[in-house]
Amino acid sequence: MVIWLDFDGTILNVKKRYVSVYQKICNDIKIKPMEPNQYWECLCNGLSTKNILGNDCPEDIYAKFIQLRTTLIEAPDFLAMDNMRDGAFTTIKKLKAIGIILILLTGRDNRKNLLNQLSKLELKDNFHQIYNASPYGGWQAKAYVLKQFAQKEDMIFGDTPSDILAGIHSSIRTCALHGGMSTDSRLRKANPNFEATKFEQILSFV
Repeated sequence: MVIWLDFDGTILNVKKRYVSVYQKICNDIKIKPMEPNQYWECLCNGLSTKNILGNDCPEDIYAKFIQLRTTLIEAPDFLAMDNMRDGAFTTIKKLKAIGIILILLTGRDNRKNLLNQLSKLELKDNFHQIYNASPYGGWQAKAYVLKQFAQKEDMIFGDTPSDILAGIHSSIRTCALHGGMSTDSRLRKANPNFEATKFEQILSFV
């Protein structure tokens, strides 16, 4: 069996990184930030940066925010803030031990920093393949990879509608993993085949 896994939000807790990057940018460009939990809620509800900053945000401020976010969100110092979801490490080890082929499919832009982070977390060697799709291409970017390499018997686990839609449009089974970077309602609207609330529940599908 082949299992495709998203990374941010699915394997990793990334709230601290995303909030910290947001706060730093707001400080650098001299705008008042939202409260951390409010900002995270906006992200999980799928609000765009434009909506979060407000329609009255000057275009130059918006452009600077996007530029800084692109630079910082995958920078090593901020990636170091991530930690694994409960049960993720041991479950991944168990899956590999029983012969499950694990493939990572993540919306990361900087492959070097991705591989370094995987190595530091002692995860890299557990994956048969590691694909990083464009973080700016929506579900279509991941679907492009899946359509090339996935088989109809494969299954994808992810925490965002993009993961689920990529799987659906590639004709493979999908499982929404709650508790990541999306609200429960957003995930369900994507119509996944299955749902899970804990990472270790992946074991029940093999």
